[in-house]
Amino acid sequence: MATTPEPELGTLRPIRSASATTLWNWATRETLWAVDVFARMFGTILVLRTVSQLVSYWWFPRGVWDASPTLVRGFGGAPHSAEPDDHEQEESVDDEDVPEFLLACGGERFYRHRTQHAGQYFPCPLLRQDRCVDCEWFVEDVRGEPRCAAVTKLVVRHHAHYRYFTLDEIRTLLERGRPSTFA
Repeated sequence: MATTPEPELGTLRPIRSASATTLWNWATRETLWAVDVFARMFGTILVLRTVSQLVSYWWFPRGVWDASPTLVRGFGGAPHSAEPDDHEQEESVDDEDVPEFLLACGGERFYRHRTQHAGQYFPCPLLRQDRCVDCEWFVEDVRGEPRCAAVTKLVVRHHAHYRYFTLDEIRTLLERGRPSTFA
């Protein structure tokens, strides 16, 4: 009568019957597999980094990226000081700054420039020289941060949904503290 091996001994049969050559071949094969995976990953990372450096530094230098007039530059908020200024700000007028026409909407013409007059939080895209707080498109949001509907209109001019908003609608959203709506 044949005896059946115990289950524990039966599962260990391949290991117990393996020779040193078989174990050496198995360890070598696993080591080579690990080296192969590492080499492929290293090669992929090397190629991707090289291509990204080539594209970012040679074909699209940072200076061209920063000077591009078609990029959205952010939401357009200005830092707001907690204490009111008793003295007037000095104007920062750039004599070489030529306003660049960007958009005509609702009877208003919008320009990009860097000239900031006294009492303005940001350069006026409507080319007004009045203080921001006297402008009809100026609003403080619920946190008291100064916001400008005209600046925001320039930011969202390429947005699929908000590009059709009027300055009144944008001002209303800003008053409600919804600048994240435009992000």
